[in-house]
Amino acid sequence: MTQSVKEEVLALNIGPKIKRLRKDRQFTLQDLSNKTGLSKPLLSQVENGLVIPPLPTLLRISNALKVPLTHFITDDEERILVVRRNEVNAAPKRFIEGRDPGNYHYSSLVKGKTNKKMEPLYVEFSQVAKSKAAPLSHHGDEFIHVLEGKLEVNYEDTVVVLDAGDSIYLDGRIPHSYRSLTKKRTRALMVIAE
Repeated sequence: MTQSVKEEVLALNIGPKIKRLRKDRQFTLQDLSNKTGLSKPLLSQVENGLVIPPLPTLLRISNALKVPLTHFITDDEERILVVRRNEVNAAPKRFIEGRDPGNYHYSSLVKGKTNKKMEPLYVEFSQVAKSKAAPLSHHGDEFIHVLEGKLEVNYEDTVVVLDAGDSIYLDGRIPHSYRSLTKKRTRALMVIAE
């Protein structure tokens, strides 16, 4: 490997990316070693930039950390992403398990960002009959802050009504549903995290 190619590979920061992902997932070097079949000393050398991993080694690591291989061989993403209000467009209706909740539309507030640890959304809820508010569930936690209107949240056997300025934090794995309690759309900021 020529010096210039080696410098380009080192500039990709493969080792630090692996270390950051490993720590984010709360894996020890031993955990990663067990998941990849690679030795702890080798993994340590890779993380510290002393060894440039060959493709098969990098593939084992990417599989263990559940990221695409390209995560390690592309330049670092922008650390900051600005989305202007004219760039926020409504996404199509969300279909959950073949059902259309039909009572809300959402827009991602961070379009273009990959490897997100959270998904911030702008959501508009409409008024529907309680029976038409389809329950949904997903992995991760959810946070909602009502910007305008009145939002009913049905969560297990609990019904919570939120006014503008109110917030709720919930476990997304538990089936839950939403509906606006005003004729005018209820607007909210929603954040879904892993």
